[in-house]
Amino acid sequence: MARVKHVTRTRKPRRTRSRQRQRRVKRDLWPPMHLVQANTREKLTVRLYDRRGRTIRSSVKKLRHFLRCHHTGRVGPIHWRLLQRIYVVARHYKGKTLRVFSGYRSRKVAYLKTSKHTLGRAIDFAVDGVSTRALRDYLRKTFTKSRGLGFYPNTPFVHFDVRDKTAFWVDYSGKGEEPRYAKNPYEVLKQERLAKKGSGKSGKSGKARVFGPPAPPAAVATRSEPFGPPAPPAPATVSKVVSEVVGPPSPPSTPPVAPVEGPQPVGPVPAPTPAPAAAKEPTPPVSNVRGAPP
Repeated sequence: MARVKHVTRTRKPRRTRSRQRQRRVKRDLWPPMHLVQANTREKLTVRLYDRRGRTIRSSVKKLRHFLRCHHTGRVGPIHWRLLQRIYVVARHYKGKTLRVFSGYRSRKVAYLKTSKHTLGRAIDFAVDGVSTRALRDYLRKTFTKSRGLGFYPNTPFVHFDVRDKTAFWVDYSGKGEEPRYAKNPYEVLKQERLAKKGSGKSGKSGKARVFGPPAPPAAVATRSEPFGPPAPPAPATVSKVVSEVVGPPSPPSTPPVAPVEGPQPVGPVPAPTPAPAAAKEPTPPVSNVRGAPP
């Protein structure tokens, strides 16, 4: 009988599985984020999580030092939930730099002593290449609970903090000015949507006034006279011509006063004495009898 050779089978499926695992490990699920301090020009590239999703403690210390008060240089506490949400924003805008204007703020330089900046729960930042309106809309849709969001049309950043109750406001003040809050911030968003719809229908890319009170209406020139050549000027009246030629009446002239020789009296000038009145002649009596001689 012929002998049958034993053929060994190769395990190809296991090799493919190992390659898939290697690809999964090589894939970077937690990329680093790039930060720039707008006041001190300091740069930081940090990875908050490792490849397995575990927090790196040294990165937390670096972020606390990076978000220090740029006025006093004091390093304060930074809330952990704020760091998590900042990383979510950096991961969404992958490859773009987060420009930080203010993180922790000392109470000595804080405008409001109860500000979230003094507790390490707030940050003023922007994303390079992204408008503040787009960043505001993304933060409103992504973080719907336990967050505070402030939109400042006249500043290049957005305020974002973590708190117990959700809040949203619009402030028209600029840098170094007192706050000027909008009465209804959601009405501002409504005006923006209406302005976008109007510009889309008309096809014009002109800037519409959305923020602040509406502009006063332009004055319309009205003309009551009928259109045509202008009417000739009316002739001047006789009284007007006479007044222009003769001029106004001159004041009455006073006789010159002769100088008085000798020393002048000291004190108030005495009032002039009035001239004595002339004596009246007596009138003859009138008789009541007719025909009597005079």
